[in-house]
Parts: sequence; C-alpha cells; structure tokens
Amino acid sequence: MDPQRRYYFPVTGYNFRLTNLACAVLCAQLERREAIIEKRNRIYARYNALLSKVPGVHLQPVAPWAELSPWMYAARIAPRRSGVRGTN
Repeated sequence: MDPQRRYYFPVTGYNFRLTNLACAVLCAQLERREAIIEKRNRIYARYNALLSKVPGVHLQPVAPWAELSPWMYAARIAPRRSGVRGTN
C-alpha cells in the first residue's frame, strides 16, 4: 500500500486464498480421496496397457522410489514409428 495514499496500491498483487466454494469442493473430495485415487490409478493402468502395444509410443517412466500421481497422462509419440503424420 502506498504510504501517501490510504488504500491505494501502486503495484498489482495476488490473492491466492481459496474461495468458500473451492474449499467446499476440496472437503468433499478429501472425504472420498481413496476412491478417487483408486479410480485414477485404474484409468492410468488401462492407458498403459493399451498404449504399450502401439509402436512408437513411449510411456512416461516412474522411478522405483516414486509414487505415481495420475492426475494427467503423458506419453511421447515417435511420428515415423506410430504412423502419425505432421501437418506439413
């Protein structure tokens, strides 16, 4: 806040506090977190099983000491081996 003008902020700041609605959704999800994580793990395993058979698709490795966090699936595709064509 500017010391010369009360309630005037010359530099834009950030507010990272959660809204009441976001907190309510989080509380509901925390109550069922085991079921949510189990479902995500099943989906991730299914993607791995199906995509591991596709030539030119390289799955994301997970280190032996790490625990999988399946919130977004990622794979690397080699265009020539997988049959995917570029837009050029």
